[in-house]
Amino acid sequence: MAVTDSTVLRLSADMYATHLAHLPEVELDLLRSAVRHLAAMHRSCRPARDADRQEDGT
Repeated sequence: MAVTDSTVLRLSADMYATHLAHLPEVELDLLRSAVRHLAAMHRSCRPARDADRQEDGT
C-alpha cells in the first residue's frame, strides 16, 4: 500500500479522535511536530524511491 499525504492525514485524524484527545496541548504540539518532520522526511525520500523502482522495473 502506498503511503500518501492524505492517508497520513486520515490516519492522524482517526488516531487523534480515538487515542489522543485526552493529551495535554503541549504533548499534542510535540506529536504534531514529530508527524510533520516524518512527513517531510518521507517526501524528501520520494525521488530516491522512484529511482529505485525504475531500476527494478517496478
